[in-house]
Amino acid sequence: MSTAPATTPDVTRRAAHRAVRYAKFTIGYNVIEGIIAISAGAVAGAVSLVGFGIASGIEVAAAVVVLIRLHGRLVRVRCRGPAGGW
Repeated sequence: MSTAPATTPDVTRRAAHRAVRYAKFTIGYNVIEGIIAISAGAVAGAVSLVGFGIASGIEVAAAVVVLIRLHGRLVRVRCRGPAGGW
């Protein structure tokens, strides 16, 4: 009676890929949002809209940092394999 070793699913890799998709979506959405807000603020002369567009740019910068960190983590997992550990 032999039993096969239990394998654990690689949840970390799936979650990281999902997080990368969310980060890319966030970057795209905030770039479009920022361009529209700054353009509308410039046309209407509304400083608040321009400020909102600048805030979207800051959110893009934060999402890029998250994306870079997630990409680095995925590369480490891919190089070490699922048993490589953190």
